[in-house]
Amino acid sequence: PFNSLSIRWPNGRSDAGLGIGLVWDSRDNTTATLRGSFAKIEHLGSLVQDRGRGYSKTTIEVKTFRELFPGCLFGTHFVVRDVRGDAPFYMLPYLGGMERLRGYEIQRFTGRSLGLVQQDVRFPIWRVVGGCVFIAAGRVGDKPGDLVDGDIHFAGGAGLRWFLNREDGLVIRFDSAYGDDSSGTYISFGEAF
Repeated sequence: PFNSLSIRWPNGRSDAGLGIGLVWDSRDNTTATLRGSFAKIEHLGSLVQDRGRGYSKTTIEVKTFRELFPGCLFGTHFVVRDVRGDAPFYMLPYLGGMERLRGYEIQRFTGRSLGLVQQDVRFPIWRVVGGCVFIAAGRVGDKPGDLVDGDIHFAGGAGLRWFLNREDGLVIRFDSAYGDDSSGTYISFGEAF
């Protein structure tokens, strides 16, 4: 457990609540998509908790994948998330890590509101090896209005893909990314989005 006095509920807490959402998913694969799109609007609310007060979380997320020419994929990821109320720190939206704003350490930027857009261009290189170049821009703030006012964090990079089974979307990802004053190298299964 965390011992810092500035972190709300450092030892955790129990929450129960309800949520509602709409999801559209036409992707051909969730780990290494080649075509299709994904859209989600979701609202969750904590109604009962053992300590503190309730909170709510709203998410709007869109992912699209288009083939520019045979084997070359253009992927776009857009997400806006907002958390209100007495939310535990681990429920707050963040930027940084291997999936959101690669090039910064995980949870480098944390706030109550988050806005992020990422672009990937994925292409074949040779047999089971592929490549990717990517760029991302994001911002966090205390309220949704902060997302359009202030500094935007940028990151970009490139990587290699090793397809274990292209038909089933089994891929190992090797990415190197750079932010303003930070960098990261990532090795994982599946694409970043």
